[in-house]
Amino acid sequence: MQTLDKAFRSGDDRMPAPNDPEKNKRLRTAAKRWSTRRQMATSVGMVLLLMVLTGLYIWANRTGRLDVWALQFAESAQTYLAGSGFAANHINIHDLERTSIADLHRALGAKDGDALTALQPKHIAARLEQLPWIAAASVQRQWPHTLNIWIEEHRPMAVLHHPEGAYALDFNGQIIAHADADLMDALPNIAGAGAEEAAENLLLALSQFPDISSRFVGATRVSHRRWDLYLAPGVEIRLPERGERAALQKLQDMAQFNDIFAKEWVAIDLRTERPVILR
Repeated sequence: MQTLDKAFRSGDDRMPAPNDPEKNKRLRTAAKRWSTRRQMATSVGMVLLLMVLTGLYIWANRTGRLDVWALQFAESAQTYLAGSGFAANHINIHDLERTSIADLHRALGAKDGDALTALQPKHIAARLEQLPWIAAASVQRQWPHTLNIWIEEHRPMAVLHHPEGAYALDFNGQIIAHADADLMDALPNIAGAGAEEAAENLLLALSQFPDISSRFVGATRVSHRRWDLYLAPGVEIRLPERGERAALQKLQDMAQFNDIFAKEWVAIDLRTERPVILR
């Protein structure tokens, strides 16, 4: 306290008198001037920084470095998240029958151990639905470790034979995919001009006649107009151009009352009012 009083008494400029208005005014002016200069320097620095960042962005965008950096950042982030306990350690696939596992995994674009946050359900479902056999796909993330996938595949009704190959055909008459030998053995085989457009109506008609449909193995469409059916163990049925169901009813009656399928007929022609049996 004595030192402070002494400083005031000696007029030491380093310790201004508390009641010196002039000196206080000079100090405030200097402080204000310094604050203004500091703000100007900060503003200039921000402008320069913004210019540098803008130039860097333009250069990176033009040279492709921006995309590279974004990918590197995303990869690093996903790696970090996977290592932090959000890895997709379990990928569960439901209702898969005809789609190969290899095709599905290629379309999936994911594998066990990927970060679950990196797997986007809508994008995965869209890629899966591009596969020939998959009609619809639903994908769900189950935190923290599981990806669930439900598959709805096309239902084939027959195998369509073209000169260039055999194809599975759905109930809308649309080609699904190439048919293998197992599918050709399991489904009716059809061929001929216009077969794909008329196959659904034929199969619906046959479903009403169990004695015939249980033996049905294939059919040929003749000139876009009518069908020749093939029944096990080797019977050919020639249907008329019109009145398919009435002709099938006649054949069903013949099967019930005459047991014609137990005999070794070569063909049965139903194009006339009275069926003609050909050896």
